[in-house]
Amino acid sequence: MSEHSSQWYRDQTNQLIQSLSKNDQQYFEDLQLYLVTKKAFSRDELAIQKSLYTMAQDLVDASKDGISASNFFGKKPKKMADEMLTQMPKISLRERLELIGIVVGISWLYLFLSGGNGRDDQAMILNPWKYLGVAFIEGICLALILWIVNFYTVSTTHRSWKRFSAGVLMALVFAGGAAAWIWLEEIPSQFGIKILYPWDVGLIVLSQFLVHCIFGLKCRQSFA
Repeated sequence: MSEHSSQWYRDQTNQLIQSLSKNDQQYFEDLQLYLVTKKAFSRDELAIQKSLYTMAQDLVDASKDGISASNFFGKKPKKMADEMLTQMPKISLRERLELIGIVVGISWLYLFLSGGNGRDDQAMILNPWKYLGVAFIEGICLALILWIVNFYTVSTTHRSWKRFSAGVLMALVFAGGAAAWIWLEEIPSQFGIKILYPWDVGLIVLSQFLVHCIFGLKCRQSFA
């Protein structure tokens, strides 16, 4: 099998399962979501997408013989999926930190450029406690959301109830995260570092330049 990107395998898999029945398609999509999110920050995504592509091919062939997805993969796919993930190669610590850094970095950039640091009449106030707090809150919220997705995608709960209960839990997570973010705004400005004008403007320009450079480099690597 020739080497392709994760996106190529994902697109090909999605095309393959379009030929399946509605029930089989939903079964496979749930399995796909579980495999991708269960070890989102520790397993190699390309290896997972390759396996899903092969599984989709096998399922399409089996469906031509009248075999359903639940009969082909089993009534309870969670155990099979967990066993598959143990066979998947782990990503390096550097790659793991990069993935986490992208998630947290976007929020940090938003906080920085939106004036969430705070300022007085003469300077921008850079409060490191807010940045640490944002990273902590996002880490907890992301872990909870992934747990909800993993729990409900392969559960045997009736689909309508599964969607409703998962939606309620996610709404509570988002509400809790938003409340915690608002609470961060109450951290006193005296705990921050003052950056006087025009250095504060220079820091904003420099941060935007670095973001564009990093984003451009990542795009070049992705499409190389």
